[in-house]
Amino acid sequence: MKKIFIKIGWVIIGLIVLFGIATAIFNRTPTRDIPTDLSDIVSPAHGTVIGVEPITDEVISFVKKGTVNEISVPDTFIGGTMVVIELRIKNIHAQRAPYSGVVSYVEHIPGKHANAIYNDDVTRLATENEKFITIIDTEHGPIGVVQVSGLVARRIINKLEIGDTVERGQMIGRILLGSQTLLLLPPNSTELVEMEQIVVDGESVIGNW
Repeated sequence: MKKIFIKIGWVIIGLIVLFGIATAIFNRTPTRDIPTDLSDIVSPAHGTVIGVEPITDEVISFVKKGTVNEISVPDTFIGGTMVVIELRIKNIHAQRAPYSGVVSYVEHIPGKHANAIYNDDVTRLATENEKFITIIDTEHGPIGVVQVSGLVARRIINKLEIGDTVERGQMIGRILLGSQTLLLLPPNSTELVEMEQIVVDGESVIGNW
């Protein structure tokens, strides 16, 4: 009986160690080399581009694990582009500011079990997945970052507040486990990525003004 308890103890210790290693992997934040050209918009996330879609309406949609998500965005983004980046287990799960500016809007959407209807004059997210939307006012116009978690692991970290100043490439948040990050580009910008392209947070040029 004593040997059984010893084995169980070793199994528990092994699981704790594995959990610690997995947590360290997901929380790693390597140093990035931010491009020096001030016209460049950098990728907010590390992953694979799975969508490059024109924004033709205030309501945009994207698919996350078979679930259709809809986001209502300010009309200043109409004519711009939505870039969807899929983050996989091996990717860095930190998000960075695509461009320098002042945070003008932030909203956390807990998920399908909570009331996800918000002020239509700013942003409305009525969908399944947990999300956090951040809009940054830059000298060229607004730019948006939407963090999207999975249905199982709902855990998004974003401590930005309205009025905060952010620098291009600055870490602004983190998503745990499988997730997506959306970049909302205004019409006076140009996207510079293609489908299935691998982009690196803070380093890859994803568009320019």
